[in-house]
Order: sequence, then structure tokens, then C-alpha cells
Amino acid sequence: MRKFMKILLASASMTAICCVSLAQQKAKPQSGKVSYTTSSRVYIRFEDTSSILAGDTLFINKDSTQVPAVVVEQKSSLSCVGKPIAGVSLSKGDLVQFQGRIITKEKADEIVSKPLKKKNEKIRGSVSIATYTSASSPEDFSSRNMARVKFRADQIKESNFSFDSYLIYRQNLEASETGLYQSPGLFNIYKFAIRHEKANSHRISLGREVNRRVASLGMVDGINLEKTIGGVHIGGIAGFRPNHQNNQFDSNLFQYGVYLGTSFSGKKSGFETTIGVLEQKNSGAIDRRYVYAQGLANLGHGFNFFSSAELDLYNLNEEGNQSGSRLTNLHLSANMRLQKRVRLSLSYDTRRNIIFYETFQTHLEQLIADDQMRQGIRARVNLKVMKGINVGFAYGKRYQNNLQNASDNYNAFATIRNAPIIGGTLGGNLNFNQSSYLNSLATTFRHNRYYFGNKINISTYLRSVLYSYNPERDTTIIQQFMGASANYRFGQNMTVRGLVELSLRKAEYKSRINIQLTKRF
Repeated sequence: MRKFMKILLASASMTAICCVSLAQQKAKPQSGKVSYTTSSRVYIRFEDTSSILAGDTLFINKDSTQVPAVVVEQKSSLSCVGKPIAGVSLSKGDLVQFQGRIITKEKADEIVSKPLKKKNEKIRGSVSIATYTSASSPEDFSSRNMARVKFRADQIKESNFSFDSYLIYRQNLEASETGLYQSPGLFNIYKFAIRHEKANSHRISLGREVNRRVASLGMVDGINLEKTIGGVHIGGIAGFRPNHQNNQFDSNLFQYGVYLGTSFSGKKSGFETTIGVLEQKNSGAIDRRYVYAQGLANLGHGFNFFSSAELDLYNLNEEGNQSGSRLTNLHLSANMRLQKRVRLSLSYDTRRNIIFYETFQTHLEQLIADDQMRQGIRARVNLKVMKGINVGFAYGKRYQNNLQNASDNYNAFATIRNAPIIGGTLGGNLNFNQSSYLNSLATTFRHNRYYFGNKINISTYLRSVLYSYNPERDTTIIQQFMGASANYRFGQNMTVRGLVELSLRKAEYKSRINIQLTKRF
């Protein structure tokens, strides 16, 4: 009997051990990729998440060491969402690893995987304060203090409503004979608009913003309407243009217009064209009336093309009579990849004076008389010599149709990433500009490197500029600059930037100090 009890007890023990072994599962290590990040959450996609549970820690590989990065909060069959660990910065595309663990089947059954809800609402913004100070003596001192606020909310509460804003406040402080003079603060709104938008259907915005279909129009205080039918977009603009002197709202400057365009987007190519007619008024009278056209195309294989043109329809001569149309702006630019290591950029532009006949009444005679066509061409070549080494050359020319005010600009540059011995990125630039009254030759060397786990970025530079005036003045001046800038990141959302520069010109010196603090959310 005693022997039978020993056999029974041993059998029961072996059965228990087997059951426990069968109930335990080894969670296999696997890798995932960050698909999206916010200020407080990280979204990671895996091939399979069946072995990952809420509360698990995910790691990143940093300097051949596994560093804890994310604590899992929820998961679906292919994705996880979690809270980033303090001090770790993750970006879209970063690799994240789950190292595995032993878990019991009972514990796994208790955890119910909550499906991830796709959140279309995106809220982001930033607040920054900055001061820009320059001085050569107590009598030559100036400081500009600025505060910027950017805020954008897309698809608010999962709806089709969005909001976008960009606000700036600035105040100047300058030295005067009686001491320091502080100018009145100037508050500017560059963007403040709410919109209702549905993809491939319509877009309605109200407030101040720049319509990207008619970008040259600038800011509009009013309403922008657009309807998309197939690949065709039809739009209208009605509102007021800001005062050109202080950028404030001006109810006298009414403007309106309509535009029509088409677009196509494929896997490797696409295009978009827009043409519109716009009229701007001042106290009810015509200030400007013109036709605007814009086109951009991606033809694939690294070739992109952009063009824009403005044709003024309302033009008066010196006698005040209508004098036909004027091409006031034409811009053409192309970027192409000739080979894997060679990129080429070309551009051409021609401009005339844009005349607002009511706004510029006191200067009309001078503007009409000086109606020269100013033209420019630019070319740039970028060469990837080898891994980490790039060089480039650029040429630009400006001229008028009366052959006056011509200038030529030559530029050569090179960058070396992961520079030997000193590390970081080392760059050099040589620029020569020639005109009828002044020649300048500028040489610049710059070094840039990250420190302390990419938390701080320090850049130092030296620049020397030789100015040679025309033979009548027979004057040569050398000005030298030396400076350093640093960016320091606190956590994931706070950045402080600083710049210190000293310039020397003959026996005179001038210092410049810039400080900016930015908080993102």
C-alpha cells in the first residue's frame, strides 16, 4: 500500500510538471518598425503580436546595447501602441525589438487585446520665444524680441473640420541719445483659419490663409472655396488683402477671383495645373487685375518641373489710358537626376514692376517710367563623389533689358560627413559675386557635430569676405566672421538654440547673440 502511494504521488508530480510545461509558452523575440509617433504615444507595426502583451517592454539597439524604449499599452493583431520611456527619442521607421519572455497560458487568456482605433485627429503645435541682439558699442545696440505660436488641429474630433494658425509678436529695443528706446509691440497674424475639407470632394476655409493653388496672391482675409470633380478642381476666393505696410486687416482692400485646374497622381509621376483670374480693389476702385497660371509636374526618374506666370490685364499709361496687357512675372524651374550621383537644377525668371494703381498713386509716374524687365537664370550641379562626400557648383545671373544692374554669382561647395579624426560634418563654401559697382569674394568653413547621444548639436564656422568697389572708389575692405551655434533638446518636445558671432571690419567689431526656446506639443 505504501509503495502504491509513492507511485501515485510520483505520477501526480510528473503530470503536474507536464501540465505546467504545456501551459507555459516561450514568447519569441521579434522586431517591429515605428509607424507613427505623437508627443505621448508610439505606434509600432509587427508581423505578428500574439506573443506580446500589455505591460511588456520593447527595446531599441543603441551602441550595441539593448535600451528600454516603449511600454506596451494596447495591441492589435499586427500593431502595438505604447508610452515612450523618458529620455528615449523615436522617429518613424526606427526598429524596435521585443526580446521575449516566459508567460503562462492562463495569464495570456486573462488579457483581452483591445483593437487599435485608427485616430485621424492630429493636434500639434509649438510655442517659442527668442531674442536677437547685436552691438558694437553701448551707443550702437539693438535687440529684437519675438514670440511665435503655431497650432494646427486636423480632423477635430474625427470630423472634417480643421484649424490652422501662426501668430507672431515682436518688439524692438534700440539705443538712442537719451538711452534705450523700446518700440510699441507689433502683433501679426500670418495664418488663422478654420476649414471643412473632404478628400476628393470639397474644401471650404474661413479666416486668414494662403491658398496654395494661387500662392502668389499671398494672404487672404476671407473665404476660399474649392470643389473637386474627378481630376478637376474649381475654386473661388473672396475677401480682403492685408495692408502692405503693417500686415493688418484692411476693409478697403477687397479682392476676389476664380480659378480652374486639373491634377493627376500616379505611382511614379503626377502633375497639377491651375489658371485663374483675380481682381484687387482699393476703396472700390480697381487696384490690379491679372491672370495667374501655375503648374507643377513630377515626371518620374527624378525629374520635377515648376512654372508660374502673371499677366496684368489692367494697365494705364502716363496719360491714364488703358495700354494693353503686361507679363509681370514668369518663373520656370526644373530639377533632374542625370545619374545616381548627379543632380541638376535649372531656373529662369523674368519680372516687371507690379503696379497697384490706387495704392501707389504718388509713385505712379516713376513706376511707369521705370518699367524694365528684370531677368535671371540659375544653374546648380550636385555631385556625390563617394559615400559621405558631396560637392556642388552653382551659377546665377541677373540683368535688365537695358543692360544695367547686371550681376554674376559663382558658388562652389563641398561637404564631408563623418570627417576623419574630428568626426561630424565638415563643409566649405566659396562664393564670388560680380556687379558693375561691387565685387565680393566670400570663403566659409563650417563644422557640425552631435554630442551626448544626439541631444546637443554644435556648429562652428569661420567666414572671410573681401569687398572690392568699382575703380572710381578704388576701395577694398575685408570683413571676418567667427561664430558658434548650439541646439540642445530637453526630452522630446523642448529645444533651446543659441548663437554667438563676432565680426571684424578694419578696427571695428560687432557682436551678435541669438537665443531661442521652443516647446512643441
